[in-house]
Amino acid sequence: MNRNRRFIMGYILLITLFTALLGHANEIRISVRTLAVEEGDMPTWYVALENQQFEELKWFAKQPSSTIVTQASQNLLLYSKEVNQKGEPEYKLASKVEIPEAAEEVILLGQPMNHEKQADVIAIADNYKKAKFNDWLVINRSDQAVTLRYGKENDPLNLESGETKAYQVKGERDKGGEVIAEALMNGEMKKIYSTFWAATDKQRSLILFYKKDDKVKVRRIIDFLQADKKSKP
Repeated sequence: MNRNRRFIMGYILLITLFTALLGHANEIRISVRTLAVEEGDMPTWYVALENQQFEELKWFAKQPSSTIVTQASQNLLLYSKEVNQKGEPEYKLASKVEIPEAAEEVILLGQPMNHEKQADVIAIADNYKKAKFNDWLVINRSDQAVTLRYGKENDPLNLESGETKAYQVKGERDKGGEVIAEALMNGEMKKIYSTFWAATDKQRSLILFYKKDDKVKVRRIIDFLQADKKSKP
């Protein structure tokens, strides 16, 4: 009887170890930056680093955070921190964020908490390390279809609700161009935003569409590049 019990316990342990090893084998190294849709309170979350330490995620609305390198498989694990009876920190799984397939760099886009709902976070695939000044990223977090057009040289970029697309713009460096944004209202596209933006070296544009007070808002976020990577648009 004891022999059978030891065999069963050993078998369960072997399966557990195999599952854990398989999970780690599927993990990849991923670069993570955070960005808040707007100013507000976000939960205090941490990610596990490669050296078995934990780092707190910082949320800013004006620009993405600095890069954190971690491990992830299909989901990025977010942890909360508690203090045990010995006064030592303990990190417990608090949330999971699905990682886009084959993504090696992501922006965690967070919608702050309010009186109606909890914070909402999604992961958006990015190509920040290789991006040049004309490699824009357009994110539609509103509940309407939208269109963005930069300058006369570029075709309009159309996005359905929830879509994110890269927008490689044409135009003279340091000159800029007119920006026009439209949103679907009552069955037709209507202009909701118009201005002039410059396109300069060492920075690119992240454009965010989001819903606030029953209106579709547009926000340009300056994303400072890692190096002066000149290109001919």
